[in-house]
Amino acid sequence: MGWLSWFSSHCPLGLGCCFVPRAPKGTALPQLETIDIGEGDGGNCVFLEAGRTAKDSDAKGVHGAAVRVVLISDTHGRHRELGSLPKGDVLIHAGDFTTYHKHGSRETILEFDRWLGEQKQFATRLVVCGNHETYLDEGGDSRPSYELKNAQWLHGNIIKTASSLCVYGAPYRPRRGCCYRAEAFGRSQGFLSNVWKSIKHEALIDIVVTHGPPFGVLDVEKVGHIGDWYLLKRIQEAQPSLHVFGHVHGTHGARLLRIKNTENMNSNSISSRSADTSSVLFVNASSCSTEDGRLHPPVIVDVFPKSYAESSV
Repeated sequence: MGWLSWFSSHCPLGLGCCFVPRAPKGTALPQLETIDIGEGDGGNCVFLEAGRTAKDSDAKGVHGAAVRVVLISDTHGRHRELGSLPKGDVLIHAGDFTTYHKHGSRETILEFDRWLGEQKQFATRLVVCGNHETYLDEGGDSRPSYELKNAQWLHGNIIKTASSLCVYGAPYRPRRGCCYRAEAFGRSQGFLSNVWKSIKHEALIDIVVTHGPPFGVLDVEKVGHIGDWYLLKRIQEAQPSLHVFGHVHGTHGARLLRIKNTENMNSNSISSRSADTSSVLFVNASSCSTEDGRLHPPVIVDVFPKSYAESSV
């Protein structure tokens, strides 16, 4: 956010134009474990796992029960600089694929779509919009104004992939003041609290994709925590195996949230059957760095679909 973040905290006039949403007083930060991803082996991709249960103990990556997912975000028109992407089953881009808001145009989106079409190593390619995709925001819950030809939008919907993953995604994040010109898909707190109700535990969602982070998870900027607290609550309740996002360039990385299962949870749920605790892997897959202009390599996660474990009961 830069100087606007600072000004929103120090403006003596209290101008709403620099407003940054704040979590309600007393909102607790989640207790997270740090997953050290560094830059991978020699600057190459990082490999993680999500959703493994006791039934998957003999599975070995894409050769077993896992589905290989490649994660990128916040490429800002530099997607070709990533070079050859690693092989996988699913490619996910968590938003901000155009250069920057004032340069967004139909041509930049068409070029990104062409690049997606070149990524033929993936059976499924999924994309959410980010706050810089101002050209695509029609307001409310409308779909983006351009239909991708070589990928599927995640826009408040669930997609079942050919590899049996259940993926929910949406581009929304808390709306900031009008001085923030890159405010595509910024929405009110009332809108967000309603839309995140689609993230349901009983839906057996494997992956949630949003552009912005949940509150307290790799979401720190100069103004403090800028994540969505309604989103955090839904993630804690729905317990997807993986939540991928971007938006905050300076906090690229991964965190693990362990959740103790309660007795009133559905006895047939994956998490309550597999262990006393379940876990959610959070990944900020932002490709751009705020420090020196370099690009982070993609993050690779082998995800074990919940539907596999459910069908084996």
